[in-house]
Amino acid sequence: MSDIALSASMRSNLQSLQATADLMDRTSQRLSTQKSVNSVTDDAVKFFTAKNLTARADRLDTVKSGIANALSAIETANTGISSIRDTLSSMDAVITQARNLVGLTDANSNAQRQDLVTQYNTLRSQINNIVDDSSYNGVNFLKSATALTVAFNETSSTSLTVNGFAGAADNLGTGSSTGGTASTTTNANGSVSTSLGSVGTVATGTGALGSSTTTATFGNIVVTSTPDADGGAGGTYSVTDGTNTYTIGNGDTYTFGTGAGTITVSAAANLDAANAAITVTYQEGASADANLDDTVSFNVDTGVVTSTLKNGAGASTAIVHTPGAAPTSAITVTGAGGTIGGGTGVVALATAGSTGAALDTTAELDALATKMTSARSYLTLNESKLAGNVSTLSNRQDYLSDLMATLSAGADDLTKADVNEEGANMLALQTRQQLGMTSLSLASQALQGVLRLF
Repeated sequence: MSDIALSASMRSNLQSLQATADLMDRTSQRLSTQKSVNSVTDDAVKFFTAKNLTARADRLDTVKSGIANALSAIETANTGISSIRDTLSSMDAVITQARNLVGLTDANSNAQRQDLVTQYNTLRSQINNIVDDSSYNGVNFLKSATALTVAFNETSSTSLTVNGFAGAADNLGTGSSTGGTASTTTNANGSVSTSLGSVGTVATGTGALGSSTTTATFGNIVVTSTPDADGGAGGTYSVTDGTNTYTIGNGDTYTFGTGAGTITVSAAANLDAANAAITVTYQEGASADANLDDTVSFNVDTGVVTSTLKNGAGASTAIVHTPGAAPTSAITVTGAGGTIGGGTGVVALATAGSTGAALDTTAELDALATKMTSARSYLTLNESKLAGNVSTLSNRQDYLSDLMATLSAGADDLTKADVNEEGANMLALQTRQQLGMTSLSLASQALQGVLRLF
């Protein structure tokens, strides 16, 4: 304070004690944090360099978390694949049981066979349930639309894209849609619907088709015909594959699938010509056999729709849907499941409305067993692709762990304190403080001598 006078020696000792206290505070902080650089005032270069190294390590930790997420999603998919494989084994068991009933036509055998069909289809539906449940943190590699890009560094300049595959029952092979034997039905309003979903009834149509819309459904392929009042090219005709819709014009031909199960939609060269038609050709079964080529023909001039169904032996039945005519006949088509759209997907067996049970011939059972084998091969192929990604991701994860450790060690080397040295400094400072206190005491004694005069 300005109104208190200190001797030069006392002020010098006091300043020395203050400096010693500051050094003791700094040393104490270094001992507690084990860092020699705790703020920018300690060493600006080391402080900011260490901060940048630590920040990069933190960013890489986020990248590492993304890789761990991808690995967990792949592991979840592999668990789903194993479960699907077990389900296929159960379906194989159903096929084996059905072989014991081949050639038996009594009521009890038919009932057992129908029960096996139900079991088979229930197991098949479980495959789709497994696929839907094989999701991890929003990522499902058992669905074909899934493509996860995994960053390998903090700028995402290097990455790996992990692609999923279609693991649903319809896709365990290369097939895109499945169903049973073909059936065609006519609704009360005269519109005609053809499907490959199950065994059904074929009947003649009623009512005037005129400019009404007629649709034919073949799995995921839908053909729509809306002729104008006078027929011909003035109408609207299209085909959709579930994703894209294509307009059908003069002479157009659209083909869906390859090999067995191919669906072809073709239009007459001139839709304004007399009796011009749009014809859909499809197959009931799983083999590329011309004897199984059924057709649905839309006469855009007269409105007549003709369904021609073959029995596999070359014989056929033509059902004509005439505008305005009352229903005059009906037949029931029976048989086992087939695949349309090409490929060897795991098919659903036909049951609804059948007069004879499915799974009743060795040929049908052999075809299903082949599909099981194809499905397993398909799973194994895609499982190996996922496994290849696991190796790459795991290696990158290990590399990032090592890199993060190096960055953290570098930051520590720049800022860490030598605990032994700082401990020795603290002892020296404590000694200096004690000596300073003694010196300050001695300096004050000189002033105390004045008191002896009184």
